[in-house]
Amino acid sequence: MQIPQQYEKLRQYQEAFLQHIKLVEKVTTEKPNIKDSLKMMFLFYGTRIIESSDTLLTLSIHNKLNDSYAISRMILETATNICFIASKPQELIDKSLEYAYQKMYRDLDRNLNIGNLNINIKLDNVESVIKSDKLENSIKKFTNQSTGEEIRDWTGVDKKTITQKIEQITKEFGEHIGIAFAISLFVIYRYSSEVLHGTTFGAMFTLGLTELKDKRPIKQEEVKLFKEKELSNILYTLNLLLNALVRIYLIKYPNEDFEKERKEWSQYILEIANK
Repeated sequence: MQIPQQYEKLRQYQEAFLQHIKLVEKVTTEKPNIKDSLKMMFLFYGTRIIESSDTLLTLSIHNKLNDSYAISRMILETATNICFIASKPQELIDKSLEYAYQKMYRDLDRNLNIGNLNINIKLDNVESVIKSDKLENSIKKFTNQSTGEEIRDWTGVDKKTITQKIEQITKEFGEHIGIAFAISLFVIYRYSSEVLHGTTFGAMFTLGLTELKDKRPIKQEEVKLFKEKELSNILYTLNLLLNALVRIYLIKYPNEDFEKERKEWSQYILEIANK
């Protein structure tokens, strides 16, 4: 597959995004300490963000706007979760681990019923698995007491929205950080939802067909430019997001040289945006 010649601002954001991926890689390798649960959380989440960011960079190089929205949503959700955890680490690390613990147990015996269709996967002798008090408590915490159904939100409520998480991040770390999450949410979330749910609007949007009639791209080169500008918007916001994530990490684990490097890339993003 031939890599296309691209919109200049997109190329610059791609270069900056690669450097922000490297900044997150530093987070995952900077003196890991198994006794420091928050630092280990940054390591776990950071490796997921790096993988998804690598994928997004490749997709953007090949002008794959549809899938870029899907992957960008993963980056946004993952970055929001780790920074939300960092806002109240003692409480939220425990919740996230309890959620994972009971989820592992539920995976041993799963059912799916759709009308007359039934799919079941069950581990042999699952009944013999000894449920500790810790596991029992975790299952109870993530079970709706009224319906008996699993609570599928790791925060322990039936639905903790991403906006509520960003609100808490902003409260703890300041508006200068919260705005990076808010911008990413504004640019990515609405359209990624349509793309991920496979709606007609989503299919039309990523071809530019939801633009005003006289603005819709028609020729192949016009569609290409539309996609590149949308990809520029995505990468602009995710550069801000990853920079904010690293900033939160450095609030928790100060490092002057690392902070200097982060600031330099933050300034570079603003310079690109203001051109």
